[in-house]
Amino acid sequence: AASVSPPRLSASLWFANGVVQTHGWLWSAVFHARDTPWTHALDYGAANAIFFFAAFAAVARTRAIAEPRRLAGALACFAFCFLAHLWYVNRRQEDGTKYHFQHNMAVMVCVAVFHWVVMLRWAFFGKREGPRPGRNYLAACCLAWNACALAEVLDFPPVYGLLDAHALWHCGTPATVWLWYQFARRDAGLSQDSPRDAEKKSR
Repeated sequence: AASVSPPRLSASLWFANGVVQTHGWLWSAVFHARDTPWTHALDYGAANAIFFFAAFAAVARTRAIAEPRRLAGALACFAFCFLAHLWYVNRRQEDGTKYHFQHNMAVMVCVAVFHWVVMLRWAFFGKREGPRPGRNYLAACCLAWNACALAEVLDFPPVYGLLDAHALWHCGTPATVWLWYQFARRDAGLSQDSPRDAEKKSR
């Protein structure tokens, strides 16, 4: 099977990542509008899918896995981990609870750390392709996203009874979309220099 070219691989991975992210935030909106066992399961499951797919995309992009069979194999491995996680957190616990919140949080933190370490190491210190265009946007996105995630992890009570940790997470994360987009389009070779930047490079 023919390999996928690096620009096409980047564009395909980041587009698919965007679809998974959009799907996750859609169910998040539904769950926050109406809290039922089904919307809870769909919200948390879709959020888990975001994390596991992001980790897969990070590995596929940084390792330049462009051969379709290898790409499918890597996706299958992460899909298995995702499904195993879903099964574990949704089974009834010994204390009678129906969802293992602490385990879910611990796994998501580990997957997120793995994703960001892999991406940042590749973007700034990668030997195969060298420092990547848009790496500063990637680093800024990492800092902003993790600052928001810290509020979710700490889960402190509402400040003055109005603004809680979960609200800060939802208020802050939309701003990271623009930063990630700036990185992704440069990585996929879709960014064009402004006339001023082009003039600087020609000197």
